[in-house]
Amino acid sequence: MGKIRGNNDGPGGRNETYRVGSRTHVPRSQMVKEVETGLHPGNHTGLTDILYQRD
Repeated sequence: MGKIRGNNDGPGGRNETYRVGSRTHVPRSQMVKEVETGLHPGNHTGLTDILYQRD
């Protein structure tokens, strides 16, 4: 797989979609699933097993 690059296309520059190799608009939810299943070695989501609830 190619390098993962954010598109900065969300509010405040948040990455709503990513560029990966020849794919130009990969949604965030799909990217997270691909990284967590091991399709992109050396990358991580920054998510942990602990879920936090906001007030």
